[in-house]
Amino acid sequence: MILLKKLDFRFICGKLPFMKPNISTVAILCSKLSIMFSSGIGISKIFDNIEIQTKNIYLKYILRDIKYEILCGNSIYYSMKKFRKVFPSYMIEMIGIGEEAGRLEDVLKELSKYYEYQHRIYSNLKSALIYPVITFTTAICIIIFLMSSIMPGFIDLLALNNAEIPLLTKLIIKIFEASKEYTFHIIIFIIIGIIAGYRYSKSIKGINTIEKIKLRTPYFGRIYNQIILLKIVSSMKILNFAGVNILKALDITSKTFNNNIMEKKMDSCVKRIKDGEGINSAFSNEKIGNELFVSMIEIGEKTGKLDLMFEKLQLIYIDNLKRSLNLLMKFVEPVMIVFLSIFIGIFVIAAIMPVFSIMDSIS
Repeated sequence: MILLKKLDFRFICGKLPFMKPNISTVAILCSKLSIMFSSGIGISKIFDNIEIQTKNIYLKYILRDIKYEILCGNSIYYSMKKFRKVFPSYMIEMIGIGEEAGRLEDVLKELSKYYEYQHRIYSNLKSALIYPVITFTTAICIIIFLMSSIMPGFIDLLALNNAEIPLLTKLIIKIFEASKEYTFHIIIFIIIGIIAGYRYSKSIKGINTIEKIKLRTPYFGRIYNQIILLKIVSSMKILNFAGVNILKALDITSKTFNNNIMEKKMDSCVKRIKDGEGINSAFSNEKIGNELFVSMIEIGEKTGKLDLMFEKLQLIYIDNLKRSLNLLMKFVEPVMIVFLSIFIGIFVIAAIMPVFSIMDSIS
């Protein structure tokens, strides 16, 4: 037991982001815990089995520490609470609610579905962004090759034939030569820019600015808003399922956002409901969700079937999000082709124009 206590890696895992389990790992962990709890295996054996199956060495140490705390008589919630910087706060809070309500197995099953779908969303978004990144990188490599290998030969030929260098070619050559001369300064500037950007993105002002950009960007803003609404209805569905009252459910849901704007809106909703306002009216006044979202919550409130409405909304938003992501992936490809055609076309024209100048000088 003493040895296990010595292997407490909380201070490391909380500080280094690459040691934190990703969403996929969290989904698998919840799924394994749910299956093992339902099979009636002892708590110590459950964490032993998951630890053996886990490849992430840092997660092994965390699971070992959690098991140690449980064997000392603490709850799973208390044992995991120390790892808030490692596991999502929402997962830890939900485990606490599940333990309290005696529905831990069911809550873990729902959490597994919740994080599995989150993983699919982010995977689809990454897939949509990989193509533009690869094509842009390829374009830059082609341009560097043209400017460093082909263009100098044309310039030498122009000099030999006393031909005039075209204006576009002159401009691009000057830009390329300047970038070669000041390569070190450019690299330093980029590094400073990345560090400054990262620090700003972690500040309160930076987080708010990024969230506003995300919400207002054409099309991407709509997808991001759909992700937020799906997170709300999925969270509310699980919390309703666990028997949590609406005010506490909204309060817990607001804490799941890494988004100050949404957190403030959700907190305002809670205040409005406490002051006697209806749930649908609170959401409507805080401009959370579209007409469908508000009307279905109103129906659920009147019929006393909010849990059913949250479930239906979840299915609707999953379907809408799938369609939006598919459209995004279809839209990105042609836009990138047009953009890169123009971008590379300028450099190709700049490379071909000296050929015509040489031909004119020869004639």
